[in-house]
Amino acid sequence: MHLSVPDPSFHHRFSPYPSGLRRLPQVKPMDSSTSPRSLLLNMMSITSKHLVTREIPEHFDVVHELGRGSYGHVVLAKQRDSGLSVALKLLPKNGTQRDAFLLEFSMSVLLGAHTKIISTLMAAWQTVDHFVFAQEVAPAGNLDSLLIPGVGIQEIMVKQCVSQLCSALDYMHSLGLVHRDIKPDNIMLMDPECHCVKLSDFGLTSLTGFNITAMSCINPYMAPELCRLRHPNTIILHPSLDVWALGVLILTTMTGFFPWERALPSDRHYKDLYWWQARGPSSPVPSYWQRFSPQAHCFMKQMLTFDPLRRCSAFKVQQYLSVPWKTENILAVVRSDSEEEEDMESQEEVESHQGEVGQQEEAAHQGEVEQEREVNNQERISMEVAIVFVDDVRVLLPDTSLVVVSDEEVLLSLDAELQIT
Repeated sequence: MHLSVPDPSFHHRFSPYPSGLRRLPQVKPMDSSTSPRSLLLNMMSITSKHLVTREIPEHFDVVHELGRGSYGHVVLAKQRDSGLSVALKLLPKNGTQRDAFLLEFSMSVLLGAHTKIISTLMAAWQTVDHFVFAQEVAPAGNLDSLLIPGVGIQEIMVKQCVSQLCSALDYMHSLGLVHRDIKPDNIMLMDPECHCVKLSDFGLTSLTGFNITAMSCINPYMAPELCRLRHPNTIILHPSLDVWALGVLILTTMTGFFPWERALPSDRHYKDLYWWQARGPSSPVPSYWQRFSPQAHCFMKQMLTFDPLRRCSAFKVQQYLSVPWKTENILAVVRSDSEEEEDMESQEEVESHQGEVGQQEEAAHQGEVEQEREVNNQERISMEVAIVFVDDVRVLLPDTSLVVVSDEEVLLSLDAELQIT
């Protein structure tokens, strides 16, 4: 996969750069001999050397705040020289390590080469209190602003978002990067109809293979292995964490509420999912899942499988974009609103459609069996973290070692935990 800096057209609109805010030197695009790790180190080193100190009012007029969180805040601002509107991300120095800022900025710039990832200006600086960098503005806000509680978003719009997110995540995962914070707040809308959406916020993004610790709080998008994690234990960072979060995002946007509060046995809705999967395809469909089509059941079970190594890739989800995801949309496909005789034809279509669904489910089940056989023959590879210094800045990057944990041990542990609960 070719990794390079973003399309320069966005950045050229800032030229000439304001005095004191120098544009960073061009980063050489990645070729077959360059790894994402090397390119990130190069970008971090360059940023560290050119990180000037300038206050925002010297070059920008702040319009209003766009968002705020534990990371800091984002403001809409206009550059005085060009008049171009940008989103400035401000990370407070008292809560942000310098190396964490350098890593987030570098990843944001390099990933912005993808059309479904927010573009980041190749200039970073600091104020007395904050680290700062600029990104393109999403005119329609974020995906969360479209969500109607208890209703969600139209299926066609959800599918448009998912198609673009799968493309962005497939790009990241092919480079060995895991986003780690997939949620509606981080899906930026370039238009209100979701024809163009872009993934943003790479504050938690890391290279595959990191040993990660427990998060300070649990949210509904976290995979069960992350929800169960307790200090001082760690787990190995894997792209399947993003796939699980994407599955929860689909459910949330389709219904307007979370499928569960946390992926733990103590949550009865999560427990329903576990037993439904554990008992096989012949088990009754829990009430929550009855609103979704058999085709949706098929790919959601692949995304929300409890063993991380058995989860499907983000790219595979795109195979299901042409089929209905909600039961009401199956009826909409085969039902005629005209005369009585057309209802008979619609009934025949329903029966034919159900036959096709049965064949698809059988094929999907066979695929899961084959995938399980393949996974059982694989070893789990974990990574230890190495400490690298870039211009006296500590950077955590993975180094390899092997730890073998059988799938049987994982499943027995999870089953015992659920039985106890």
